[in-house]
Amino acid sequence: MRKGTVYLIFCNFLLFSQLGVVCSAAENRQPGTDQFSSGNDRRSVSDISGDSIAVEKKERNVVWKEDSVGEGLPSVYRRSAAGFDGILDYDKLLRARLQLGTRMAYRFLTKGDSGHKWGVHGSGTFLGTIYSLKEKQDMMPLQLYASWYFTDYIGVELAYDQLEVETAATNIYHRVVKNDGNLKLSGPTLMLLGRYPNLTQFTPWAGVGLGFYRTSFDAASYWAHNPGFRNSYSKMSTSNTYGFLFAAGVDWAIMEHWNINLSLQYLSAEVDAVFRGYLNDKLYTTQSGSFPMDNIAIRLGAAYQF
Repeated sequence: MRKGTVYLIFCNFLLFSQLGVVCSAAENRQPGTDQFSSGNDRRSVSDISGDSIAVEKKERNVVWKEDSVGEGLPSVYRRSAAGFDGILDYDKLLRARLQLGTRMAYRFLTKGDSGHKWGVHGSGTFLGTIYSLKEKQDMMPLQLYASWYFTDYIGVELAYDQLEVETAATNIYHRVVKNDGNLKLSGPTLMLLGRYPNLTQFTPWAGVGLGFYRTSFDAASYWAHNPGFRNSYSKMSTSNTYGFLFAAGVDWAIMEHWNINLSLQYLSAEVDAVFRGYLNDKLYTTQSGSFPMDNIAIRLGAAYQF
């Protein structure tokens, strides 16, 4: 009997203790919010939902930057009155970070002359009697690019680059200079960028990277086939190449979301080539050489800034 009475009193004590905790939490509830306070511990429904979102995203192998305001809350989620609604904050991902634009370029070859005019293969020319290269300017703004900064200062750029040069060769029999054809390069470039944001409209930047180029040789018709000279044929094969890039420039914000940019780019690249000559449909010579494509480009462009 006494043991039963003690057990009943103990159960009633636990019941009233739980009711007291609930009442205390209701009294400490902040009006118009989902937040409760108990001493120094403040916790909200949005905190809990934010934690669950963060856990869910980690399970999908996505790493999110922690929010500086609330511990464990991913900053890439849009904040609403009811907490985080699970929608990615594209403003934080794109605004002042992503830039899409196009450029045109005026180029100067830095090693366009071999210094061996009237030479032959093996005398210091680039290949055969080709002794010089000349830029073929294309001022069309077709060099598209996209840049994205993952911090305020550091970013990457993916761009399209193209270059065409004319060859100059000599005819040692008639002492004339001729064009055997044009050498073309085109392909994507990838650069690591650094910029200096400031309170003015001008943002200086610099970059270093690599270019990956597909090459081709567009032969002159009279060079490729000369039926009047023992039905001669000439063929040139070129190897794809890569080059080192260095660039520096400045972006001028002319209005919201739009800027004009001026930059200098240096490309260091070399194209290997093989020449084959045929007489009466028979191979009579094979020569190999290389063409230096090092150049400085003055570039002017326009871009949309998100």
